[in-house]
This record gives sequence, structure tokens and C-alpha cells, in this order.
Amino acid sequence: MTRLGNPRPTRSVILPYETSEFQEAIDLYEKSGRKAQQWQIDMMKDMMATNSDGLWTHTKFGYSLPRRNGKNELVVMRELWGLFNGEEMMYTAHRISASHSTFDV
Repeated sequence: MTRLGNPRPTRSVILPYETSEFQEAIDLYEKSGRKAQQWQIDMMKDMMATNSDGLWTHTKFGYSLPRRNGKNELVVMRELWGLFNGEEMMYTAHRISASHSTFDV
């Protein structure tokens, strides 16, 4: 099956950084039996960038992609990393079905 389209953002504002915690997030995700797509790996690298003090480079990170591209899997990757690293999180969604489906993962 040939897939059409491009899930990569057409515009982005990514601050300069030297390190990222993305690899551990990808590894945890793939231990669950899922496989991260290359664009997801690239986005996680930017999303989980850290500065020289070990703080998040991007304290806010947003993205907009067409439906059914795997964008919720980025949330799963980030949440897994946070759970294994002692972070407390709050998840919200506009639709109850979206929050339930993420909770059931």
C-alpha cells in the first residue's frame, strides 16, 4: 500500500539545542511492540530537547497534522517517558472519546 501525503509540519519554530531525551522515549515506546515512524522520531527529538541546565528547551510544544497520521502516538511516547522518569502529568482532550482511548492504551 502506497501512502500519500506528508505528516511533517510545513512550518515550525524550533529553538537551537544540543541534547534531547528523545531516544529513551522511542525505546520505551518500541518495547511495547509498536514502531515509531521516522517523522515521529524527528518530532520527538525536537519536543524533548534540553538546554545546558538540563531543562526543557521548549516549555510549550504544539503541532497540527491531518487526521489519522499517528499524532496521538507522540503523546503516548512522551507520556511513557514521563511515567518512567517520575513526572506527574495531566491529560486533557476536547472529546471524551479521545481521552478514553488514550487512557486505555
